[in-house]
Amino acid sequence: MRLNRQSVIFIGLLAIAIVVSWILLSDDGENDTAVPTAAATAETILLFPNVQETQLTSLSISAEVEVGDTRPTPIPGNPTLEPATPLPEGVDPETRTESVALMRNDAGSWVFPDDMGDAEAEMTAEPEATMDAEMTAEPEATMDAEMTAEPEVTVSPDQLTTLVTEPVTVDTIDTVALDTALRTLVSTRSNQQFTPENGDYSQFGLDNPTYVIEFTANPALITPDPLSPPTPDDVSSPTEPQNYRLVIGNRTVGENGFYAQLNDDTETIYIITNASALQTSVLSLVDNVPLLAPPTPTPAPILSVPGPVFNGFLLNTVTDFTFTNNETGDVITLTRDPVTTEWIYDLNGDVLPALQPQLQVVLNTFGLIEGVQRTPATDLIALGLDAPTYTFTATDATRTYTLQLGDQDATQTIYYSLVDEFTDVVLVDATSVALLIDLFENPPVPVPAETTPEATAEMTAEATAEASSESTPEAEMTAEATPEATAESTEEADTDE
Repeated sequence: MRLNRQSVIFIGLLAIAIVVSWILLSDDGENDTAVPTAAATAETILLFPNVQETQLTSLSISAEVEVGDTRPTPIPGNPTLEPATPLPEGVDPETRTESVALMRNDAGSWVFPDDMGDAEAEMTAEPEATMDAEMTAEPEATMDAEMTAEPEVTVSPDQLTTLVTEPVTVDTIDTVALDTALRTLVSTRSNQQFTPENGDYSQFGLDNPTYVIEFTANPALITPDPLSPPTPDDVSSPTEPQNYRLVIGNRTVGENGFYAQLNDDTETIYIITNASALQTSVLSLVDNVPLLAPPTPTPAPILSVPGPVFNGFLLNTVTDFTFTNNETGDVITLTRDPVTTEWIYDLNGDVLPALQPQLQVVLNTFGLIEGVQRTPATDLIALGLDAPTYTFTATDATRTYTLQLGDQDATQTIYYSLVDEFTDVVLVDATSVALLIDLFENPPVPVPAETTPEATAEMTAEATAEASSESTPEAEMTAEATPEATAESTEEADTDE
C-alpha cells in the first residue's frame, strides 16, 4: 500500500512529537541533560564530606528577593495589589538583597553576631579609661561650677565586673531546630557536574546568583569515637577550621534541583538534587530564624479584698502544704503522692494514716479563705503579727501561697493576717480558717476503739460465753458428777450386788 504525501508528513510530525514528549517527560531534574556541557559527569558526590552540622561555628545566607508589585495602593499603608503588574518583555523584576548572619558561642548555642559582639565589647572594656580620664582632668574648676554641674556617675572596676556578668537580653535562637536545618545543608549531594561550553553562566542564574551560603566548620568540635577506628577519610580530613561557600542559581528544568557552584571553583556547575528540602530548611532562614518561645511570665499575685485572698488557687495543682502552730511548735506537712495522688500526712515527723476524704474537704477550704477588709499596717505588735500564731503555706508549680494569722478581734469573728508578701493587714473571716486551725486539735486520722469500763465488762462477758461454749469433754464429764448422778450410780451398784 502506497502512502500519499500528506500521510508521510503526518507520520513524520507525529514521530517528532513523540520524541519531544519523551525528552520532556524523562527530565526529572536528576538527569538533566538539556544543557550545553563540556566534560559532564554523572557521579553522585557529597558536597561537604566529613562535615557535621554541630561543627558549624558561623553561617551567613544572602538572597536576592523580588520586590514585587510597586503600584500605589488606594489607601497608604495597604498591602500591595494582587495580581502583580506584568512587566514588559525583556525587563527584569526589581530585587533587593536580604541576609542573615549567625554565630555559635562558646556554650555551643547559636546567637546573632550583634549580641555576641556587644557582650564581648563589654567584657573587653578597659576599666582604667575612666580612671585615666579622671587623673588627667583639669583641676581648675571652681566650687560654683562643681555645685551646678550634673552629678557624674562613675563605675568602679568591681562594679564594672558586676555589670558585665549580667545576662544580655536577646532573642534566643532554637539551637536544636537550627542544627536540624543545617543537617540538610551539610548532606547536600550533586548527581551531575559540568562546565558550559560557551562559558555562559547566566542561563543557569549563576552570573547573579539567587542565594549565597557561607559557613565555617571546625572539625575540633567533634570528639572521635574511641570504639571506632578512624577511616581513610577521617585521616585525610582537615583539622583546622575550614570555610565553605555554596552559590545557588536557577532551578533545573524539572524544578527538582538547583544549579550551583562550590567554594572557589567558578567553572564547574553542580546540579544539587534536594532543592525542596534545601529551600524549606536552610534557604528560608533568611527571613525565618527559629527562635525559642519566651517563657510565660508568672502572673504577679493580686490581693483582691474583700473576697478570697488567694486568687487562682487550685487544689489539684498543689504539691504540698505546711501548717505551723508557732505557739506549740506543731508542724503538719502534707505531700501529694505522685503515683496515687493521695496526701501523705506528717505530724512533727511522724507519718499518720490520714482519712483522705475528710482531709480533702479541709484542704479545699484553703482556696476559700475570705478576706473581709485590708488596711495599711501600722502596728503589727498590737495585732499579734510580729510573731504570728499560725502560718499556712501551699505550693504548686508556679508559686507559694502564704497566710500568717495573728490575734483575733474582740468579737472573735476576725483574724488579723498577712498574705504572701503584701504589707497590708488583711482581716480574715474566722469561720473560713476554722477547719485549717482545727487540724492541730483533731487530725483526720482513724480513731482507735474507746476502752471504757462498760466496754471492758462487755468484752469480758463475751469472752466468757465463748469459752463456755467451747468446753472440753473432760469438763463435760466433771459437770455431770452432780448429787443426783452420784445417787443414781449408788443404786445401780446395790442392784448389781
